[in-house]
Amino acid sequence: IEQTLHYARAKDVPAIESRHDHVKDMMSFLMDQTCLTPDVFSTYGNCLAHLVELHSQLQDAEPKLERQRLALEAKVVASRKRLQDELGAMADALEGFKKKKNAKTARDYVEQLMELQKKLSDLESRCSTQNEEELGLGRQSTAFEEIGPCRSLLELFLLFWRSVIQIQRSLAMWTKSAIQTLVRPQQG
Repeated sequence: IEQTLHYARAKDVPAIESRHDHVKDMMSFLMDQTCLTPDVFSTYGNCLAHLVELHSQLQDAEPKLERQRLALEAKVVASRKRLQDELGAMADALEGFKKKKNAKTARDYVEQLMELQKKLSDLESRCSTQNEEELGLGRQSTAFEEIGPCRSLLELFLLFWRSVIQIQRSLAMWTKSAIQTLVRPQQG
């Protein structure tokens, strides 16, 4: 230890003092030659202190931001799963219309399909919002491929059951008008 201290006193301390004197000379030169006042250097020193403080705050904030990002990503993943489940339920509900065949309840079927249409429009809007959130997080947007087939099937069933209602109306008018023409009294 004594040798290390002797070496430091002999070599390191003079080198540090030399550097200190050199920096002091440079500062004096700058103040003399550039008309900079000690206040300017003081302000510069304060700015450096603030930069160091900001750097420290940023380093402290990074883990918190990372936790918030992970929470947002988890929320987006859960939301995507819910939307996919709802689209699956929508597809199942529409598949159920393949088994419906009672023409007497066609109006009820059309009302049910209109409700499904509203729900599908809401789902499409929510899927669009989901895609925006995913892109905002730098993730690839989800395709939600079930929407197109659901929309097509829904429109097909609506067309079919509305046609059934229209045929029922037309049939009723045809049968009434045909009976009326057969029963019309003869003019004398």
